[in-house]
Amino acid sequence: MSLEQSLTVIFRNVNNTQRLIGDMQRGFGETIRIAAMPTLANTFLPQAIAEVSAKSPKLRFVLKSLEPTPMESRLTNGDYNFCLTQTQPRRPQVEFEPILTTSFVCVIHRDHPLAKRRRIDPPDLRSEVLISFSERVAHGRSLDTVFEDSDTERRVGVQTTSSALAVRLVESGYGIALIDPFAIDRIDDSRVVVRAMTERQPIELGFIYMTGRQFEAGERQLMKAIRKSALEWEERIRATWGSAFFPPATTQSGTAKVS
Repeated sequence: MSLEQSLTVIFRNVNNTQRLIGDMQRGFGETIRIAAMPTLANTFLPQAIAEVSAKSPKLRFVLKSLEPTPMESRLTNGDYNFCLTQTQPRRPQVEFEPILTTSFVCVIHRDHPLAKRRRIDPPDLRSEVLISFSERVAHGRSLDTVFEDSDTERRVGVQTTSSALAVRLVESGYGIALIDPFAIDRIDDSRVVVRAMTERQPIELGFIYMTGRQFEAGERQLMKAIRKSALEWEERIRATWGSAFFPPATTQSGTAKVS
């Protein structure tokens, strides 16, 4: 380890200690710092935090809505205890713990001819303007591969990392959203429909954290509550839309490493 890296670790530990002392002086116990991708933060964190806070009112939470690209570096810098993401880590010192697996969906306005289809093939979208992910992010690259395999161009009119925003655009009459499904249980189904892709490219939801991390009691509580919130979301989606948005091998529960 270089001198600069050693100093960074020392200053980070000093800052963490100062924050801990400040929290204790203000009457708080453990502080949990978590980052999550925007749609995941809105979908899974509110219920989980409310549930944990009711049981452990002295816990303090620091939440950050963050995209995957800076997430790993901020995690390894010690800014967060763990993160909630849909992207596998690239750094060897970061571990991924799966919660559930789903797949991409199409959100289509009810007035659009494709709304009558049960499933959507990439060639069906050849002449459509899409609201979707950039090729610069993992989801965008996965979708590009799906479209390339069918010799179809993916025409993205609006690039976004927010599935909720993509749904709002379709509800207002613009384009077709090709996104992850984590915002679809709050759609206006009088205006739009959700359809599965024939090619069910998997999306894994899970936690990332530093390999070998020893979790505090409050962290374990929150991770358990987030997992519960995610699996309840899966049950709602299956009950409303069926199993078409989940790869065939998906089970309704991930393998928990934190109990």
